[in-house]
Amino acid sequence: MADRRSLTPASTEARKLGYVAPPAATDLRTILGDAAFRTFTDGQLPAGLVNEAARRVLTGIGMPELQESGLGIAAHRDGFLAEFSWPEAGDEPESEGPFFRLGRWMGGTVVLDGTGGQVLRVPANDDGPDGVLVAASLEGFLTMVALWLVGLRIHATVDGDDERYALRVNIRDELWMIDEVGGMSEAWIYLLENE
Repeated sequence: MADRRSLTPASTEARKLGYVAPPAATDLRTILGDAAFRTFTDGQLPAGLVNEAARRVLTGIGMPELQESGLGIAAHRDGFLAEFSWPEAGDEPESEGPFFRLGRWMGGTVVLDGTGGQVLRVPANDDGPDGVLVAASLEGFLTMVALWLVGLRIHATVDGDDERYALRVNIRDELWMIDEVGGMSEAWIYLLENE
């Protein structure tokens, strides 16, 4: 038997023993397929996007073209990563930006903070889920989107109320483990609780 310290989640021996890799942003690429993703060159990124971790995600993993369950990310279209002006009536973010448009989510706009690298959901009005911060990083956001999509797909197949409740709790806990603050945003669980 292999020494436990030498096991990596992806190793053959680890899989034989039942170890599973922790969730990762690349899981979304596995779910949606490579063709759904667009990677960017440094020259294609806005000058105001100075967060190095976000730049690495955009030039490495990339961003998907996605329209599912109220979340729309249009990485292949014009206007993606366009600068976004924060609405005066909206909840103020902790950062001063600049902010860049990633897509739409349940009526709100999803933006990337070019300085801090956080992903925020700017509600269009008082309807829908509360919460501005949905992920502390772009990589965390993609990881949580993958988990959220899988959870929604499983949820659609579950019949019993107890099982649906247990699944919601599990999804909420897993999101929290990825991002303790962003994972608590109501946006992640809203569809599961309001069917």
